[in-house]
This record gives sequence, structure tokens and C-alpha cells, in this order.
Amino acid sequence: MIKKKILIVEDDAVIALNIKSILEEKGYEICAIATSADEAIDAAVQQIPDLILIDILLRGGKDGIDAAEEIKGKIDSPVIYVTAFSDEKTLDRLKKTGPYGYITKPISSTELLFMVSIALYRHESEKKISSVEKRHKDLFASMHNGYANCKMIYDTDGAPVDWIFLEVNRAFEDITGLKRENVIDKRATEAIPGIERDAPELFEIYGRMAITGEENNFVIYLDAFNKWLSINAYSPEKGYFIIVFQDITEKKRAKDELVLTNRILDAFITLPDDKVYEELLKITLKAMESEYGIIGYFTHEGSYVVPALSRTIFWEKCMVADKEFVFDHDNFMGIWSRVIDERKTIIINSGPFDLPEGHVALDNTIITPLIHKGKIISTIHLANKKTGYHERDRQLLEMIAKNIAPVLGARLERDRKEEKLIREDELLRASLREKEILLTEIHHRVKNNLQIISSLIQLQAGKLKDETSRESFKICENRVRSMAMIHERIYRSKDFSSINFGEYLRELAGEIYESNGVSQKEILCSIEAGDVSMNVHKAIPCGLLVTELLTNSLKHGFPGNTKGEINIALGKDSAGNYSLTVRDNGISIPEKLDLKQTGTLGLLLVEALVKQLNGSIRVTADRGTKSEITFPE
Repeated sequence: MIKKKILIVEDDAVIALNIKSILEEKGYEICAIATSADEAIDAAVQQIPDLILIDILLRGGKDGIDAAEEIKGKIDSPVIYVTAFSDEKTLDRLKKTGPYGYITKPISSTELLFMVSIALYRHESEKKISSVEKRHKDLFASMHNGYANCKMIYDTDGAPVDWIFLEVNRAFEDITGLKRENVIDKRATEAIPGIERDAPELFEIYGRMAITGEENNFVIYLDAFNKWLSINAYSPEKGYFIIVFQDITEKKRAKDELVLTNRILDAFITLPDDKVYEELLKITLKAMESEYGIIGYFTHEGSYVVPALSRTIFWEKCMVADKEFVFDHDNFMGIWSRVIDERKTIIINSGPFDLPEGHVALDNTIITPLIHKGKIISTIHLANKKTGYHERDRQLLEMIAKNIAPVLGARLERDRKEEKLIREDELLRASLREKEILLTEIHHRVKNNLQIISSLIQLQAGKLKDETSRESFKICENRVRSMAMIHERIYRSKDFSSINFGEYLRELAGEIYESNGVSQKEILCSIEAGDVSMNVHKAIPCGLLVTELLTNSLKHGFPGNTKGEINIALGKDSAGNYSLTVRDNGISIPEKLDLKQTGTLGLLLVEALVKQLNGSIRVTADRGTKSEITFPE
């Protein structure tokens, strides 16, 4: 068996490989993968694929719809669109290109395979129909169609009541199954039992034609032969007529199946889920010439959900209040139970049936299961066809069910997966909320513990008489405060991972000024930080750095109530590195200062904190002291 060649047009490599894998697993040949409209056009002309899967949004000036239009003018290959677009304007554009399907992303492998299969089938059917039409013309030219020469019979009032077969040919026998000896010189009502009941329009057509001489061409289905006939009838003389006919049953069936398949696919492609069932029911009721109907689906629990009921079209007396309702699986009985148990179509023409009060009268009924992956996923239940349901109706309804089942099954699987994802998402959100509460509590406890440490330091400092010792305790308290303030900001923030460091600097500077008993009227502090954010791991050592450098400037840069100015600047360069500068215009530090050799804890801490940040520091003396620190994000 020759593999069907498929051209994939997709500019996302991962999606293209996924589609390729799904199709190759099912035996299709991927003849090429194109990433642009021009590549797609060249590949299509060179490879002549049996099918083209094409994304709408492509790199370059042309999109997938442009490419499809150009390809259509060069080769006869069906196109299926694969895209995340579902807006009305895009849908209108792609409809004009005559696509064989439309699949939205994310892609369901079941839906993809079904769409590919049905598109290939539809294309082959169209070619077959074209071939059948040509074959019929050839046969008509080379051999006789069915032929019958007849005499019309009228009653005393001139109304047509019957006709007599005067002559028939061999093709007549082959098509109708009637033997010549059982037809010649016999009335039509004798030769063809039930013809008056099943096709009363023939009597009117032939009777009028035999008088007026007008020619008639028409198509009719005759139950007696279980066939569709294309009939050409004319009158050679008054009271007589000749019919020439051909059997078009297979051609009509192929056309009807193609039309129904296209309508069903269009419903799935163009309509939202809540409208699909109603449209499918309309299509089925019209095709089956039925008055009432139900289409629903089975849940995992076995209950039957009915989104579409024919009362929305014809039935206004239904006692059910809501459009969508559910039949509990424990209450299945009668024909529904039989269909589920026997897994086949059931026809009952022996109505009227015994039904609950308020139910419309049903004279006949047909119900068929929709089976997908070995499971009954739905049923189609119809009722009240004027002529009752017969074998042709069974075949037609089973064909409809066969076309609906794969796409409906894929949608139900998708819905169930979405429901599962929603449930999992709710569980994750609940878990996240619990973790957020826990993290908030942890930050609260850390902040509280730092406050306790700060209070202990204050209490201990209050007991000290030595001013130097008390000063050391105050510096230590400032260090604890800088960390506590970060946790306070995290506690108040919606984002536990980072804080606005500019706001933090302004608050920190105020605390340090207050702790050292310095007024900003004496020593002005300006801060240039904007809305720079910093993660917690960087914020704590950076905050301690600012505490040390700002404290050092206040203590040593402006002795004896000297007035001056301190500037703190924080920013980020294009590479994402932080730049922190603390500068004062007070007394300058000694030149060639080595932080490791100072012997003071504060400057040793500065050196250690810079190292912790994987950064570097440069301290210069130029009409004051300037400390420049850079460190990565």
C-alpha cells in the first residue's frame, strides 16, 4: 500500500516535529517541512503531496492563507489549516480558500489524525464522484440505459390512475430486477407492488406529460428497487410516453455522504461547543426527514447529557424546562438500554408508543450509538418519519454517526482533560496559598526575632557606662535594624522574592540618621535609586553595606556638628550589574586605604559584604570620601 504524502508548513520546529511524529506513527509519509509561504509553494509543486497541513501565521510577507491560495492555482492537493487563530475575520478568509479542515492549537493527536483521514477521504470521494460522472457518460454513449415504452391509463374524469408497460429492454431488467415476462402488458401497479403508495408523483408526472407532450428530467428514490434513478421521460404521441433511466444510487449516496460530511465538519470547525449539538441535530433531522430528535453524550459516570433537543426547532410542547438535562444511568430502559447493550442501530415502526404524560406522540423511531475507541460516547435518537424508517435510513444514520463520532470523541476527551487540568490548577493554587501563608508567617517570625535581638541590644546598651561601648552597641543595633527593615518590606510586599530597594534606602537612611542623632538639616542626605528592585539574597548584604558606609560618614566625615551632604546612588547597567555609590563631602579618608588592614570592624564588614556579593569596591578621597561598589544581579 502506497503511503500518503503530507507536506507540513509550520515555522515552529517543535510543533512541526510533533505533528510529523504523530503522522509517521500512523503510517503517513512526511514529504517535506516548510517554514515559510514561499518554501511551502516550492515544496508543494515539487512533491505534489496528497495533503498539506499549513499554519496561518508564517515568517515573511505571506501568511498560510496566501500560500494556500497560490498552491491551489498550481496543484490539486487538499489543505488543512493548523493555527491558534480562531477570530471571525481569519475564519472568513480561510473559508474562501476551500480548506478541507481547520485544527486549533493546542493540537489533539486524535483530532489531527481524524481531520487528516477525513480530508484524504473527502478528496478521494470528490475524485470518485468525478470519475463516476465520466463513467456514466461513457456508458450512456456506448450502451443502452433502462428503457420502457408505456401507455397511460386515465379514469372517466381524465385523472391518471396507472400505466401499462408495452416494451422494456435488458437494462430495464438489470436495473429494476424485474423480468420482462412479468412486466410486458402489465399495469405498473401489478408489476411494481406499492408503487402508487411510494411514488404517487410518478402518476402525475407521466399523466400530464402523456397529454401535453412536455419532456421531464428528474431524480427519484423508489423503495421497490431500493435505488435512486435519474429519469428522462418524453411523449412520442398523445396517451403514450417513454422513459429512459439510469441507476445513480452509488453516485447519489457518495454525493449525499460528501455533503453531510462537509456540513458536519463545518459545524465542528465554525461553531462553539455550545452550538455544535444543535446544529448537528438540525443536519440529521433534515437528512433523515424526521420530526423529532435528541443528540447527547455519556459522562464518565454513565449518565446521558442532552445539550440538543429538537423542541428548539419543532417541539414547543416539551415539559422539560431546561434546554440541557441529564438522564441518570440508573434510569436507562427500553430502546436506550437495548442500544447500549446490543451496540447497534434499532428501528421500531410499531407506534404510537406508551409515553409519559406531556410527551409528544411518537409513531416510529430509530436510534444509533456513536462509538469511539470501542466505547459508546453518544447516541442519535430520531422519531416520526412520515414513511417510517427502513434499511436506507439505517445506512444513512450510521454514516452520519460514523462521521460525528471521531470529532465528538476528541472533543469530549479534550473537555475531560481540561476539567482535570482545572481541578489540578485549583489544587496547585490552594497549595500555593498555603505556602504563601507559611512564608508570610516565617517572615513575620524572622522580623519579630530581629526586633527581640534589637531590643536586647538596646537594653544591654542602657546598662553600659562606657560611651565607646554604648556606641558599639548602637552600631550593632543599626545593623540588626537594616535586616529587620528588609523583612518588614518583604512581609508587606506581594512579591516575596524581591523588594523595591530605592524605597528601602530612603527608610534606612532615616533610621540611621535618627539613631545617630543627626538632622538632615545639618547633613543633607540625597538618594538616587528610582524603583530599582533587588532579590532578598542581595538586599540583606547590600543593606548592611549602606548601613556601614552611611554610619561611617556620619561619625567620621563631619566632626563637631560640621554641615555637609551625603549622596547615595543605586542603579543597573545594560548587563544587569548593580552600581552602588556612597559619597560625602566631609573629611576625606586616608589615601591608599586598605580595608583589610584598617582594624575597624565596620570597614572589615564592608570588605566581607562586598565579597559576599561577588562584587568589587573602590574607595577614593576627593573633597570627601567616595565608595563605589559594583556587583552582579
